[in-house]
Amino acid sequence: LVVQVNLQAGYYLYLHKVTFNEQRGLEDMLAGFRFMLPLIAMSILMGFLAFLGVFTFGILSIYLGIAWGFAVPFMVLFKTEVWESMEVSRKIITKRWVEFFALALALIIMAIVVDWIIPLQLGTLFFAPFSACVSYAAFEHIIYDQHGGGFEQRIDEIGGDEDF
Repeated sequence: LVVQVNLQAGYYLYLHKVTFNEQRGLEDMLAGFRFMLPLIAMSILMGFLAFLGVFTFGILSIYLGIAWGFAVPFMVLFKTEVWESMEVSRKIITKRWVEFFALALALIIMAIVVDWIIPLQLGTLFFAPFSACVSYAAFEHIIYDQHGGGFEQRIDEIGGDEDF
């Protein structure tokens, strides 16, 4: 939990620099550890709330697991708080939830195949960065390409009638 979420945050920080052609290095991959406490708090909160979804036969857990897919990049790239990151992610992804579910399902199937082909879970070592790249590409497309950047000023407006 501690290492995985912080490395994921580091992937997003690194890929963000790649997108904007900024100077980057290995230290950027580890920069997610600067957000360690909020990321751990968010992971615990998300896990607890998703666990409560078990009482809805897992339907709520699946919905929330997909809907909170952008919570980490919002926290580390836009410096949002834990709940705000989760809410902004949920509001954006819910409008395209079926597409994100299909993407998540495809990534899960690919991860299973990679782990089956490359033994001892070494496949995860290669697949985790790939999965982060795919997720960041979706994030970048929705946040930057479709809305022309300047998203930082509009985070508070999300949830209204805007078409994301």
